[in-house]
Amino acid sequence: MFIAIDKNGRRINILEGLLDGRTSFFCPACKQELILKQGLIKQAHFAHRSLTEHCEGTAEAEGPEHLGLKLALYDWVADSELEVYLPEIQQTADLLIGERIAIEIQCSSLSISRLRERTLHYREAEIPVVWLLGERLWLKDRLSRLQEQFLYFSEQRGFYCWELDLARACLRLKSLIYQDLQGRLYHLTEEFSFGSRDFLEVLRIPYIRQKLQKLPIPEISDQKAYLERALYYRSKAWMELQEAYYLQGKHLLEQDFSRAYLAPPGLNLLALDAGAERREFIQLEQDLTAYYENFSQFFHQEKADFLYPPAYYAIINRKLKREED
Repeated sequence: MFIAIDKNGRRINILEGLLDGRTSFFCPACKQELILKQGLIKQAHFAHRSLTEHCEGTAEAEGPEHLGLKLALYDWVADSELEVYLPEIQQTADLLIGERIAIEIQCSSLSISRLRERTLHYREAEIPVVWLLGERLWLKDRLSRLQEQFLYFSEQRGFYCWELDLARACLRLKSLIYQDLQGRLYHLTEEFSFGSRDFLEVLRIPYIRQKLQKLPIPEISDQKAYLERALYYRSKAWMELQEAYYLQGKHLLEQDFSRAYLAPPGLNLLALDAGAERREFIQLEQDLTAYYENFSQFFHQEKADFLYPPAYYAIINRKLKREED
């Protein structure tokens, strides 16, 4: 951590210069005494004396990546405060921007229940929070259940998330996120070098009106073979879905696999046809029913070569309804 308080309760920012090691420094949250670490190699910072010490405002032990990213963002983001303890929710925001926008850098794994608790605390305090993911949580081939809970949503970009890359010194936007039946990910990727443009302007990109984004639909030839294997080995999720089809007098393997079954996270088109429930996304407050319905209707009526954002499917379906009327 870069912020401490002295015995008089004044905020001390270690980034403003070397400090006297004989002075006592304390945690703004738990008020325990901190260790001052300012050597010649590592970035100077404060630390609790023991990882076992309980601190209500500290979410995790901070390694070099977390400290480096926090410093990079602090240098980039105008009108921001570093490590602001919010007593009303007993949490410390990595950065707090202007009119109380919290920026949280998440470099290590945590439980979904803890992420939900921290997010809901911000929401109850009416403080928007933006989670930026460190290397261990970057999206790769598939979404983990934890990674799902860091997803945001907009009509212009669909599901999206933010990643921080310390080595490349950039903020990365992954948007228009879709999955196939095996959970493999397909998405757009854009990078923004630290300091290259206004930080809040970058965060607004998923919400501004813009040129239509689209993602080519790949050829996926192994969908039926994958389901055959899943049913043969009695995969619980697919066996339950097959049972739902069976009750309707259908069979999973009788579906049309000549096209790729890609869908946004939380929507399995085969499961939707069987009436299965959808999953929760912690960062989202909006109802995605219309998006899922519009996407599903488009999928069943069109032979498209691209995947589009939610706004596009809404427009197309309104047009189709007008034509039907």
